[in-house]
Amino acid sequence: MRAVTIRREPISRSFKIFCLFALVFSFLIISGSGQTPPKTTLGKVNGSPGCGKSAICFDTPRDGLAREESRSELFYAIILKTTKTCGVSEQERQEIQAEFPHDKVFATQFECGGDDNAVTYENIDREHGFVAVYAGRRKVDALKRLKLIKKKKQFAEANLRRIQAIQVGS
Repeated sequence: MRAVTIRREPISRSFKIFCLFALVFSFLIISGSGQTPPKTTLGKVNGSPGCGKSAICFDTPRDGLAREESRSELFYAIILKTTKTCGVSEQERQEIQAEFPHDKVFATQFECGGDDNAVTYENIDREHGFVAVYAGRRKVDALKRLKLIKKKKQFAEANLRRIQAIQVGS
């Protein structure tokens, strides 16, 4: 029997670079599909076309994958008024919006019917409805806004919450 010898050739530099690139690219693809909330367009009065009038708008993934829910980044909201579930009309929300022309006024309409029933919020009492105004991502800024808002007699009972918007069935 004759022994077969295998000739080893050194791995080329370009092949090493290709493998490294493939590994890094694969890692980016995998980590990009994680649970990190998308960057948001929170607080815009006139949100994206697909966003309901009474909901806070935020960017959702556009990768074609079905999701049970999409979540915004955490943000601060000033709860202006608490109501019974589904107790805020669009007319009332618009009247309050007129008092805050630069920040989104939003209301709970989850499971109330209509176009805005797919967005709910975390860290709220689900047994009640509310009207709130977007107060930013930083607590220090939100507290300053709350202090100014409480000076208005109409919103003397306003309170601050750190919440997250959740679009169900996105």
